[in-house]
Amino acid sequence: MSSSVSDAVTVHCVSCHYFDLATDLVLVGFVPNTDDPREMVAVRRRCTMSGFSALAHDVSASDTWGISGPQFLRGYLFGVVAAIVASIGLRRYLIRQLAVPAQLGEPLTPAELGMLTDERRAVIAALAQLHAAGLIAGGSVARPLGPQDRTLDAFTRCVYDRYAAAGSKHVAELVKSLTVPLAQLRARLVDRGLLNGDDARRARREAAVPILFVGIVGVARLIAGVMGNKPVGWLFALLVVVGVALALVLRTPRRTKAGAVEQVLALRKYSYLRPKNRPSMSTYGAMDAGASVALFGGASLWMVDPGLANDSGVSSSDGGSFGGGGSCSSGSSCSSGSSCGGGSSCGGGGCGG
Repeated sequence: MSSSVSDAVTVHCVSCHYFDLATDLVLVGFVPNTDDPREMVAVRRRCTMSGFSALAHDVSASDTWGISGPQFLRGYLFGVVAAIVASIGLRRYLIRQLAVPAQLGEPLTPAELGMLTDERRAVIAALAQLHAAGLIAGGSVARPLGPQDRTLDAFTRCVYDRYAAAGSKHVAELVKSLTVPLAQLRARLVDRGLLNGDDARRARREAAVPILFVGIVGVARLIAGVMGNKPVGWLFALLVVVGVALALVLRTPRRTKAGAVEQVLALRKYSYLRPKNRPSMSTYGAMDAGASVALFGGASLWMVDPGLANDSGVSSSDGGSFGGGGSCSSGSSCSSGSSCGGGSSCGGGGCGG
């Protein structure tokens, strides 16, 4: 091949940043031994097309992050398993550090038994206790608090005051107006080791850090693999596992183990008050009536007093968990000497990217 043709091919390939392409063309006989200008144009065209084809092949064949899909999947699977094990161990350790000896010897009030389920159950348990004590009837206050009512707990007294002052007797409105007393009731159960509080949720978030880290790495690899047109099916499946594990580690049950035990013991103790047994609530005292509603829900309140249940907006089939909460509404301070608000008013390749 003449030097002019070789020089032309070399210059053109240098412009394409493929310095070795001209030599390869000569060795394999791709470039003809000719000085024909038309053949040289064809050589340039073939050089250009070969350069771009090689460049595209190199780009498509390169591994994401320099790691092949199967290699990444093997390492990532190990990392996922290690992260899950680490998070579970860390979660148990942190929860043990927060655990306080549960005061199981102290009997729970009906409102506290209801709070083991949720805030609304605590309120309707207090209403049932007040009705059985003859303090409320027919949607209004029946009599004032007296010396015989000293056994009523502070929360139930506050429910009495709010019931007397509220225009609406609906339980949802009562829950909103009792935000502070409900928070105090919940805090007492947290202190007694029966309910999980903010510290328990924070501990679970800290325990989830290893899983969260491998999840971030996996999502980054998934995005890079999709952008590089690589199969990512197995990687996506692993990320689903990571997501489920993360949700389980972060999940904070309402009750602690001690709280769950306390509730089971109360269910056994008051099993004779189950609505299916059709107990005659008028023959039992205020404590039993409140405990029945706290444990068995709206069906028991309808047996205590259908009128009270209807005014409160409680369904007879409502035996599960209730919602509750709401912002503190304005109103008068709780009376009767009870403290309801702490001084405030009630209210690759291989599918690995």
